[in-house]
Amino acid sequence: MMHRIRITSGEYKGRYIGRPFSGWGLITNPEARESPPMNIIGAPYALHATEHGATQFFSANTEGVRAELKALGYESEAVEEVAAPKQNYVKIPTECPHCNAKQEVHVEARTRFAQVGGPQPVVCVKCEKEFEITVPRLALPS
Repeated sequence: MMHRIRITSGEYKGRYIGRPFSGWGLITNPEARESPPMNIIGAPYALHATEHGATQFFSANTEGVRAELKALGYESEAVEEVAAPKQNYVKIPTECPHCNAKQEVHVEARTRFAQVGGPQPVVCVKCEKEFEITVPRLALPS
């Protein structure tokens, strides 16, 4: 069984525990753009506004993570997941042509009817200007 961990009290009540945020990269979820992840000082986690950014922990690891969070002053709860979702995207490293910010774009991986090689519009996380990337044929799974 897999679990997501959600904060249950205090200023960050309702936020989910996920991977730390490096400060760069493309945030495509509108809710996450309005309320970006916040790194937890003293732990290798970040507080994410939505389930989408949450890490799924195996049952055996959930209580250890919750104990670590409690020691840092965060009350939490384990939210059960029936099965781990399949990651259906590829990561493409790119650089904004406007501000030269390096970022990693996540592109949905499709095995059929994908427009491979065609330009894909993205928005820079730093300067918020739009530019296009090309998805290489080898990036998509078969």
